[in-house]
Amino acid sequence: MLTKSWKKCQFVNGTRYLCTTNVLHSQTANNVRLLFEKRGQEIFEDLLSKRVNKRGVFVNSDISLRHIDVYGFDYDYTLVKYTSEVHQMIYDHAKNILVDKFMYPAEAKNFNYDPKFAIRGLHLDVKTGYLMKIDANNHIQLGSVYRGHTAVKDEEVIEVYRDTHLSMDLLESTHKGSRIVFFTDLFSMPEVTLYSDLSQFLIDKGVAFDPEYLYSDVRTAVLEIHKSSLLHKGIVSDMGGADS
Repeated sequence: MLTKSWKKCQFVNGTRYLCTTNVLHSQTANNVRLLFEKRGQEIFEDLLSKRVNKRGVFVNSDISLRHIDVYGFDYDYTLVKYTSEVHQMIYDHAKNILVDKFMYPAEAKNFNYDPKFAIRGLHLDVKTGYLMKIDANNHIQLGSVYRGHTAVKDEEVIEVYRDTHLSMDLLESTHKGSRIVFFTDLFSMPEVTLYSDLSQFLIDKGVAFDPEYLYSDVRTAVLEIHKSSLLHKGIVSDMGGADS
């Protein structure tokens, strides 16, 4: 219930004005807004429950299916959801390739995959070796920048990039050869983790290395797993390791 307070009033040019007027209008507007939001939610829930097929497939624009004879679906993570053992397999094969074919230190074979280290959406600057989160406005999220497993101080990040905002020239190219690599799929998680594990290993050993060459080697090893069918053969040999 709205009430008026006659104790607080003002006199302007001899005319008395109630100072409760703005409060009254504010409370009324707030009640209308709450009622609008409540009714909108009720309408949305009604439409969702009665008119929307929760198991349906939706598209962003109209499309005629009249002349389409075959429908295709992406296999990985669409028709098939893999378990974490697949990431472990990619990681193990890649580190073995790096040791056996690229002559990396044999200690790398003792690395253990950490499934909690990396997430989708990370960026890697292959020039600096910085792994980081960059938001939708191209700003580096301070506190998220790592070199290997070591956090990079905010002051150092700002000194390197002169700001937290990255130019489009640096980010717009995401294909092979780009300085900033964007990891968008789940298959890239073991790749990111192995790169960071090797970086930290070399840092701890005091070995100078070029972050770009290191990433190139890790990327090549991971691609070889896919091209050589090592991954597919491993999955087929243990179908219990994937949920179809």
